[in-house]
Amino acid sequence: MFINPPLITELMDGELIAAGIFYGVLAIIIYLNRKKFTWMQGIIYAFKTKRPLKWMDKLRPNNIFWKIFGTFCIPLGFYYMPQLIYLLGQKAIEIILNPASSAGVALAIPGVRIPGSPIYIPLLYGVVSIGVLAFVHEMAHGIIGKSEGIKIKSSGFGMFLIFPLFFVEPDEKSLVKASKLSRLRMLSAGAGANISLSFILFLIASFTFVPFFIDNTVYKGLSVNSLVEDYPAIQANITTNTVITGINGFETLNLTGFTKVMRTIEPGTVITLNTNQGDFELTTVTNPQNDSLSYLGVFLDEVIEFSDKAKINYGETILWLIRVIYDLLLWIGFLNLSIGVMNLLPIWGLDGSKMLYDLLSYVVKEKHARTIVSIASSLSIGLLIVNIAPVFINLFA
Repeated sequence: MFINPPLITELMDGELIAAGIFYGVLAIIIYLNRKKFTWMQGIIYAFKTKRPLKWMDKLRPNNIFWKIFGTFCIPLGFYYMPQLIYLLGQKAIEIILNPASSAGVALAIPGVRIPGSPIYIPLLYGVVSIGVLAFVHEMAHGIIGKSEGIKIKSSGFGMFLIFPLFFVEPDEKSLVKASKLSRLRMLSAGAGANISLSFILFLIASFTFVPFFIDNTVYKGLSVNSLVEDYPAIQANITTNTVITGINGFETLNLTGFTKVMRTIEPGTVITLNTNQGDFELTTVTNPQNDSLSYLGVFLDEVIEFSDKAKINYGETILWLIRVIYDLLLWIGFLNLSIGVMNLLPIWGLDGSKMLYDLLSYVVKEKHARTIVSIASSLSIGLLIVNIAPVFINLFA
């Protein structure tokens, strides 16, 4: 559930400009300080520093807690790895059989709406969330590495293409000398920390914010987050941020009501979509994922506003701050979970491939482990390409 106050919705209209300014200023800052940056592995433009190593030491890496946490992250990582590959494979088959299907992997840049991508990340929420997830991920690597006796040479931040990242740089000799179990703890700690943080934030939201919202909010409709090219909604000239309030005169102020009405409508039926921009007439088509259901080609968010009673009791400023904090917690949790899990893919360069290699080397010779990981890496890259293909098809269509 995302609450979209009018102020936030209005700001989103100018987010592309704000994003351009933000990324432009960031590029200028990096250029002016380019002498302090260096290239890592030929693809990462990085700023190295030893300051974060002091932060890691303050968290007492020798504490038994970190040994337990690092151990917990190993099965957690291997639990999600095969599930992710299975889901990507399942979606890839769907896309191959039906090229009109939506993308299985979102291409997202905070503040930029990418045609065909099933997700849009607001600039402020995206920048803060990515900063938190990257910081948590690499701090976990560093702390667990230190707890396992692996020397950390430096830490810092950098850019991979247009994507910001944090990193830790372990001493290679120390890493090679460490036991396989120690390496597995360190490698799995990054994604494990991201996944753990996401569940903590979701629990906080569920037991604090959600009960408050249930008592103090009302549904106002469904905001169009994004549209799918060549489908009824975009063909009817419906635009993003349009708020849908009903179908054929039947009120649909939340996703449950909207889904319930859509299930009664067969593909090929002419319907009237009631919105805050007036009524739109369009013909439904077959849902790419279920031939028996109708489809409009829209991604929707529930628009929820605070009740008049809540505004009197708390004041609009406090209520606005509450929902911004709530949305931020959800975005931090969502991106930590999704990107943390994606990092578990057994693709060379990601933590997942190194984890799989160390695990396999327990039972097979290292050369065989390397071969298996290479095959898994190629397969995973192929699945990613197929899953993201619909985004580029829509982008360049």
